[in-house]
Amino acid sequence: MSRRAAKSVFDSPAFKAGVPMLAFMLGGSYVLSEFMQTHMELKDKKVESRSMRKFDMDKEHAGMLQKLQVRTCSAHRIRLDYILVLVFM
Repeated sequence: MSRRAAKSVFDSPAFKAGVPMLAFMLGGSYVLSEFMQTHMELKDKKVESRSMRKFDMDKEHAGMLQKLQVRTCSAHRIRLDYILVLVFM
């Protein structure tokens, strides 16, 4: 093989563009798989800790009512003509 033939393989556009692209694809695949594995392990640990605690329906209901602040809300109807005015403005 001549020196010119060996040099042309490494100078070809397919080699210059293909090798970095393959390295980027393989590296990205590895990084994503590691990230997703860690993400799933943390998610499983969170679900385990949540399922291990004792569930009390009354306590959960009181907590939800406190978060929603139901006592401070007032239920009233919204006039339809008011909504139509806002929509067509």
